[in-house]
Amino acid sequence: TFKTAYEERFQKKPAVFADYVYDNVIIVSEALTQCKATPLDPKSVCVATYLYALHRTGTTGNIEFDERGDVVNKTYDLFNIQGEAFQAVK
Repeated sequence: TFKTAYEERFQKKPAVFADYVYDNVIIVSEALTQCKATPLDPKSVCVATYLYALHRTGTTGNIEFDERGDVVNKTYDLFNIQGEAFQAVK
């Protein structure tokens, strides 16, 4: 798993949501490479089209986007932090 590989390589636990950041960096990098984007020509339409068509499994599970560009089937928990205690928001 991502967590295990990270801990073996860096000898510490990954930051919260590091697995999501990893997936996002890989996907955006692939989109920019596929579209031959540059800072002066970001190829926004091409990148958006690439992301809309994406269906893959990453470190966080299945990754795909709907027609609005929102990620599909990803759940997030919200927490209220009181000092050092985390309380799930219901």
